[in-house]
Amino acid sequence: MTALDEPHAAEFEDPPTPRDGPLTGTRVLDLSHIASGPFATMLLADLGADVIKVERAGTGDGARQMDRSLQDGDSGYYLGLNKNKRSIALDLRTTQGRNTVRALAPNADVFVENFRPGAAARMRLGYDDIRAIRPDIVYCSITGFGASGPLRDAVAYDIVGQAFSGIMSITGDPDRPPVKCGAPIADLTSGMFATIGILAALHHRDQTGSGQHVGTSLLGASAALLASYLTSHAMGTPFHRLGSAHNTLAPYQAFTGSDGTNFILAAGNDTFFAKTTEILGLTTLSQDPRYATNPARTQHRQALAQILQTEFAKQTAGHWLAALAEVGVPASPINTIDDLVNDEQMRANDYVTDIAHPRIGTLPVINAPLTFSATPVTVRRPPPRLDQHRTEILAIAAGERSWLTEDN
Repeated sequence: MTALDEPHAAEFEDPPTPRDGPLTGTRVLDLSHIASGPFATMLLADLGADVIKVERAGTGDGARQMDRSLQDGDSGYYLGLNKNKRSIALDLRTTQGRNTVRALAPNADVFVENFRPGAAARMRLGYDDIRAIRPDIVYCSITGFGASGPLRDAVAYDIVGQAFSGIMSITGDPDRPPVKCGAPIADLTSGMFATIGILAALHHRDQTGSGQHVGTSLLGASAALLASYLTSHAMGTPFHRLGSAHNTLAPYQAFTGSDGTNFILAAGNDTFFAKTTEILGLTTLSQDPRYATNPARTQHRQALAQILQTEFAKQTAGHWLAALAEVGVPASPINTIDDLVNDEQMRANDYVTDIAHPRIGTLPVINAPLTFSATPVTVRRPPPRLDQHRTEILAIAAGERSWLTEDN
């Protein structure tokens, strides 16, 4: 075995599975943790890339201990962001640990990190260090606030990205303090932008032979979600917290049926609004100057919502959803996570699938929501145990075996 570190045997072997995604053959060295980086590298892995996940010795990725669903040391939060990867635990405070990373780098196509700003460089694992080993490396850094500016060295978490970007200022009810989105959108959106940047840099490398340093941030990714809001605001449209309602569309919000069940109506244009008034028996509303056009409806949003709610309260949410669907007006139940796991539409598109986890059993996971006619998204590995693949990864670092999984 290699002298880089002491291996131990894995307790089980992963079953052989096909590798036919569009990124098959792409090798990713993943030093990221928690959410933003792991989401990016899982997207790459779902698309066929071979991802080696380097985790902290002893405790591993901090996401492993993040929620109450702990089973055998792994949380559901961790399991949901790390399928299709292999894991090795290294102490990067030691020369030995850092040397193992450097030994893997020459065969890596992509290097991903989301350490505190400057930490990778201090460990001699920054872009310049890795580029010296692999000149055409695509090196991706995810930071809190971006590579420049007075806050470049500050640390951010998801809620900080949502707050600083302005997202929270327009999220929540108007008579209550701002709230964050229930999903960690700053983390996950920065992960998606990281993936986009990595793919663009790989394309550039294919054309020119040159790698580069790709960067994104929680702030930048969150602010990007406000692209249309920013320009609309600059042109005079105010944006406020409106609960489930929309600043520039109406009726476009939650209503409640007679059974107390909430549902969403998204009558986002005049035609949909007219159809809504027809099924409610309120056709005069679509001719009323206060409600005839979307700009007028948004000005009189509260009064319109009260009129509609009075009618919606006369039948169940299911009744109205069926009626709206029949006339083609966009509407939706407000699903719970339990609803989503077993939803026919989700399953039909393979947006959620079940994997056999060797310790936990059947585990539902979200797939990358992409379809390819020739190179489908695949689930090839369950999320790894901490340090599960030490033996084979150390053999890769020592040059004793190929990185790619078809050699496993």
